[in-house]
Amino acid sequence: TTAGRGIRRNPGFAASVIVTLAICIAANAAVFAIVYGILLRPLPFPDSGRLVRVFNSYPDAGEPRSGNSVLAFDDRRAHVPALEDVALYAEEASILGRGETARHTFALRVTPSFFKALRANAALGRLLDENGTREVVIGHTLWISAFGARHDVIGTTAVFDGETSTIVGVLPESFRFSTWDAQVFIPLVFSPADRAESRRHADRFQMIARLAPGATIDVAQSQLDAINRARMEGYPAELKAAVAGAGFRTMVRPYLSDMTRDVARPVLFLWA
Repeated sequence: TTAGRGIRRNPGFAASVIVTLAICIAANAAVFAIVYGILLRPLPFPDSGRLVRVFNSYPDAGEPRSGNSVLAFDDRRAHVPALEDVALYAEEASILGRGETARHTFALRVTPSFFKALRANAALGRLLDENGTREVVIGHTLWISAFGARHDVIGTTAVFDGETSTIVGVLPESFRFSTWDAQVFIPLVFSPADRAESRRHADRFQMIARLAPGATIDVAQSQLDAINRARMEGYPAELKAAVAGAGFRTMVRPYLSDMTRDVARPVLFLWA
């Protein structure tokens, strides 16, 4: 054919074209693998498209993205029917053990509803419940590295951050949450002071939830706006003015797109 004769007449040029195409195709495939892994692949949780992040925003005070308070958590569980299994969590470093044998690991302090929101199950034992305060669930990696993958680890005790707790569950190997590879899950315990009205905007925690069946982001946003307006009507005049002046609003966002918001544009640009 004409193409074949052209290749025979210019083998060097043909080779350079073939090599260039091979490199470009390989590079595109590699970048697409990154795009898929970060932006397109569903989260490893059942019906993950219904997971959302919820956070307070004070854009006119220079804080467009804040956290959530315990009182906000109570409100959203009770008065926002578009959201179910509302959960709080906080990331922190943790120390397992004492003395020379102590080791650093990542932890999440969570409300028991955290695992319900993710529709997660334990590989061994059970997950946290409403009654446990000195209980922990550990990740699969820590179970292997620190506890020798022992199946009788359930019910034993370990020291985390200087406190002795009972290990009640081990998570599956496939469990991954966000980019914080937590291996210890500790109950969040709230004091009466955490629920004082003066702490309504003490936004110390992150929040996830799941859209209720039939609910949408817009419906959830509308309900959040309504409960915020109702609460602000009861604020003292000075606090009401300060919060309104900060442009306060609660935002609800799809979990996956919100989690990748800082990397989506650079990754898509690289792919292009």
